[in-house]
Amino acid sequence: MSIFAPTSKLAAGRNLVSNHTDVFVSCADGTLAVCSVSGNGIWQPPLPICAPGIVYSSSTEIALFSSAAESVIAIADLNGALNLYSRTVLNGGWQYSPITPDGATLPGASLAFTTSPDGALAIAFVDAAGKLSVCTRAVFGDWTTQALTPAGFAIPGTFVAASTQSVLAKAGFPPQFTAIASVYAVNVSGALQHFWLGSSGSWQQDQMSPENQFHSSSAIAVLERGTFAFAPETNIFVVDGDGALNVFLGDTGQWQVQKLTAAGFTVAGASVAATSSGDGANAFVADVAEALHVFSSQGGGPWSNQFTSGSGLVAPAASLVATPQFGAASGTTDPVDVVFVDTTRELTVFTSAGAEPQLWFGKALLAPDDDLATCYGSSSNVILSNYPLAIPIVTVTVTITEDIVFAEGSPSRAFGLQLNCYSYAGAYFAWQQYIIRGGIHADTTTTNLYATCNHWDVNLQPAVVIDQFLTSLPVPRIPAGYRFAIEIIANGVGAIGTVSQSVTDDSGTLVAESITDLLSAKNQLTQQNVTEDQLSPVIGFQLDVVGFSNGSQADLISGAGFISYDSFVPLFAGQGKLAPISYIATAETSDVRYEFLSKVPSLSVSQSFASIAAVAPRSPAPRPPMPLKSASQPRALHDIRI
Repeated sequence: MSIFAPTSKLAAGRNLVSNHTDVFVSCADGTLAVCSVSGNGIWQPPLPICAPGIVYSSSTEIALFSSAAESVIAIADLNGALNLYSRTVLNGGWQYSPITPDGATLPGASLAFTTSPDGALAIAFVDAAGKLSVCTRAVFGDWTTQALTPAGFAIPGTFVAASTQSVLAKAGFPPQFTAIASVYAVNVSGALQHFWLGSSGSWQQDQMSPENQFHSSSAIAVLERGTFAFAPETNIFVVDGDGALNVFLGDTGQWQVQKLTAAGFTVAGASVAATSSGDGANAFVADVAEALHVFSSQGGGPWSNQFTSGSGLVAPAASLVATPQFGAASGTTDPVDVVFVDTTRELTVFTSAGAEPQLWFGKALLAPDDDLATCYGSSSNVILSNYPLAIPIVTVTVTITEDIVFAEGSPSRAFGLQLNCYSYAGAYFAWQQYIIRGGIHADTTTTNLYATCNHWDVNLQPAVVIDQFLTSLPVPRIPAGYRFAIEIIANGVGAIGTVSQSVTDDSGTLVAESITDLLSAKNQLTQQNVTEDQLSPVIGFQLDVVGFSNGSQADLISGAGFISYDSFVPLFAGQGKLAPISYIATAETSDVRYEFLSKVPSLSVSQSFASIAAVAPRSPAPRPPMPLKSASQPRALHDIRI
């Protein structure tokens, strides 16, 4: 099964946490995924940042905003609500938040980010009534939506583009510039329209082209170029109704248009992308023969076609995204990547040779059918739930089928099996973690294992920490045949009240088990007992094989196995819209990948996993649920059996 589709939409930009390049893809199964690379290095396989079924389809448009403080992804979900996935340098995980009611626009609608002169972040879109609208966030405040046009201005959900434009405010030396928010769209009459917000605080409009020049759903690429002789310039790229690529040059109310190709070069409204690096700038489009063309301009000079690929590479309507490489060695003109899903459904990148604009090199990043290499991984596994109902009891068992061996010289020769659990958004505690983790002891001949319970409040601050030693393995690895089980049991009001964490060796002998009655346990943060208000029901969870703690990475040279999930209620893999779940991705990571799961609900689910260096085993045959202990069965607090 391919996770990519010819209609898959893309976005690309900087990863602020690690200074990498991220490419976001709307996948065929309704997942939003991200691929990452440092410089011109090896691309990491896609990791989902939301559960399947949230993204409307592979044609869902993706908007990306990056700043020194945060990275934000915006989509219109399957109910037409605007959804954000955001992360900051301090919190490496993606956090979900809806910002509009359902029906704000069409599912999968085009969205675009800009910032107002006062620094407020805004998202432009055409709503369900055809009104061009902006949803604006006050600095660390709520989101409010404002219509810029009457209903019927444009096709609902149609393509929009936006930027933060720099315009000359005062001539002289040095000149003074001011920032304005700019939004671009083609209306129902086929005219390219520009809306902008300056220091006056009121949105203004100028018509950039005559009516009937452009298709009403034309793609638009905006390029805010660097300063040439202290004169910043905005370039707008759009393919007209005759199939010619046009570029608009200038700024508010002073646009000049140039045709870069003849009519019939490509299809009307074809996808376009543009980016700059140093003194160079590039624009990208595919022609009617499905060849990729790169148009370049150096130092503010004229645009010209510098590169053409072979035919049959990329469809004119396929999503194109372009970005400078982040994490690469800097230079006068850093390399640039253009990424797309090609005609064979491979995620493909063409990369420039830096200062040589006519030299481009193409390669397939990910084939469409790479099995385990193209599924879930690291801190993003499949979310299982019985939404909207809470899960009373679940047992997760991890069986090792190939020795887990840590890479020599790795900063963290350790791992964690994290059962990350989520409650209802805005209620209870946002996130609960029940973990078995371990690492190689200082003498390098043994591996110590620990049982941990962490609860995080709605502000993602640690509120409950319970950590205790489990056992020590006599070898500096996790041998094949070992089993690790984590069981959570709800109390009488539906909140998780009892946690069991156990280790069984390769002979089938139970070597250690911790059974914790949470209300009788001491919270190591406060040295007081855990309180009732610190407990939460669980409506969704995922098991992640990741690093030990504090955002660490588990680097493995081998390791594989399967995860068994057993419950008294049916478990759904990414069932429907999980918006009420306060989904947080843990900051710990790994080079582990997980198998896709069927969307057919089951009381018992099995899933294979493996490090990238290992070969994943097949999932075991379906089996009946394992016997689970009754929630009313008395258990001793911290009953550790060695």
